[in-house]
Amino acid sequence: MSTDQELDESAGTIMKQRNFKLLEFLSNEGKCYKSNYDKLTKAMKLPANAKFEGEIKESLRQCYENHRYSVIPAFFKTMLYLKKQKREFSIVFRTHGRELSTIIEELNLFCDGRHPAFNGENGTHLVTFNGSKKSARDFRIKPHQTGMYFRFSRELSDVSLLINTLERHKCENTDQLIEHYGSQVEDNIIQLYNESMEENYAVMMDMLMKHGSMAIQDDFWPYHLNQHNDFGKLFVIDQSDFSTQHIFFDDLAVVGEKCNIDVRDLATSEKIPEKKWRNKYVVRANVYDAILEHDYFIKHIEKCEKARDEEILKIQEGIKSEADEADIQSENEWEKLQNMSNEDYLMHTISPLLYQGLNIIASERPQNPIEFLSLYMLQNQHLVKTVDKTA
Repeated sequence: MSTDQELDESAGTIMKQRNFKLLEFLSNEGKCYKSNYDKLTKAMKLPANAKFEGEIKESLRQCYENHRYSVIPAFFKTMLYLKKQKREFSIVFRTHGRELSTIIEELNLFCDGRHPAFNGENGTHLVTFNGSKKSARDFRIKPHQTGMYFRFSRELSDVSLLINTLERHKCENTDQLIEHYGSQVEDNIIQLYNESMEENYAVMMDMLMKHGSMAIQDDFWPYHLNQHNDFGKLFVIDQSDFSTQHIFFDDLAVVGEKCNIDVRDLATSEKIPEKKWRNKYVVRANVYDAILEHDYFIKHIEKCEKARDEEILKIQEGIKSEADEADIQSENEWEKLQNMSNEDYLMHTISPLLYQGLNIIASERPQNPIEFLSLYMLQNQHLVKTVDKTA
């Protein structure tokens, strides 16, 4: 997590420092990763003749000036695919980070047809998502479609949802939250919802029905300090709703209790067992594949929909036992890993965490970078834990 001093530095300077250290690593002990790095870099490059016009925030401007996307292209390709298929869908961005303002701006440019890579030029067909055509939905995210979750304990009664703000103050309990935001709530500038999980769910579903999109910043510190999904991103599912498919993509949706998503049933408030939600409601996103494969999200959406359709069919036929639910076959991940090439095996196991560690070292410049990296890898090894051979 960035320090206050780093936040005061220019984003451009920090990026140059990180790039220098990364390239230094790739030229020496990290040579085996060079080809993969080149693939990722190429995939995140805007078209060579891409142009952008108008005023945009500095963080996004730097991306475009370096001919880079901020949001990976597969996301925009998925929106175009779903629209072409005339599918009804909504979008919610969820993150523990601070990048929502940049993401929102790039999404809105895309929806207006002003994104450098999706503006109707270079032989592409212009498709907008700004409600300009009759009966079309407007997917642009406005301030009243933003919000923040706060979690103060394992109990759902200690969950608060603020709407119409992304200005976070670190609050450790409800009293501190009221102290920071109370006056804005009283003036109806910010809306506070903390009565129940059902209320939060209803607020978000109503927002999505009206506008089609939202951006929510989740509470980082409770999950970071406890490393347990009881403090993760609250994801509520109405399992009795056979007409709606909820799918959550997250690269930290790891196996076990350290998964950063708390999946709950709307009717009972109880946790949904992992074997019922994985690859049906929640997908652990592989960032490497998502960057390189433009149909990555599309394939996983179809996989999740198939799993949900099979579940609904079994419910309708009266098959409800745990044994029957366990019949849904899953790919043997251990065998899949063993059959990969050396570079793909590394990219699917240690590389994502290694890159994060190198970025932190480039920013913080610790006295002993090798020891720092070793400790960082050990402390965060659960994030890249592979399945057991017998799984």
